[in-house]
Amino acid sequence: MTNGGFETGNFTGWTTVGTAAVVSGGAHSGTYSARVGGTSPTNGDSSISQTFTVPTGQTLLSFWYQVHCPDTVTYDWATATLQDNTTNTTTTILARICTNSGSWVSTSAGVTAGHSYTLTFISHDDNYPGDPTYTLYDDVALSSPPGNPIVNPSFETGNLTGWTTAGTTAVVSGGAHSGTYSARVGGTSPTSGDSSVKQTF
Repeated sequence: MTNGGFETGNFTGWTTVGTAAVVSGGAHSGTYSARVGGTSPTNGDSSISQTFTVPTGQTLLSFWYQVHCPDTVTYDWATATLQDNTTNTTTTILARICTNSGSWVSTSAGVTAGHSYTLTFISHDDNYPGDPTYTLYDDVALSSPPGNPIVNPSFETGNLTGWTTAGTTAVVSGGAHSGTYSARVGGTSPTSGDSSVKQTF
């Protein structure tokens, strides 16, 4: 993504349609955010969009949005779409919404490395006097999947490091789903009651 936080103070990297501006103050982070729609009533859709290719190792697109919609979703709304130009499919990653809470909300969508995408943020206003609708967008980013918070998840230490055991348990070699080791909960001979392994993370 180019200029995903709009910290250039302009729409470098983005294509705009209708009423849109980069505004200072009240951003989710940094100084600037993108305002799609206007503080005065507008007629129809306003949008910003960007086409990008996902780098190797990155599989998640995320962004923050703040909707200012004093009407109802029947007439005014915010929405966002993600078009996969490689497969020619389009997904609505933010369903039509109209709210006036003033809160920043995050959302995300999975992407495929090497694919080309077009991300479009849309604000729709019916031009009715007294209830202008606009949405702020900020911190648009691609990222790698988060690391696994589980300690010793595949038991490849050969023991139950990181796990709390009760009853009959063991780390065994051979027949693992992957690697060398797996955890056996219970015994190869009869046991009485519960056996378990657990981890808090």
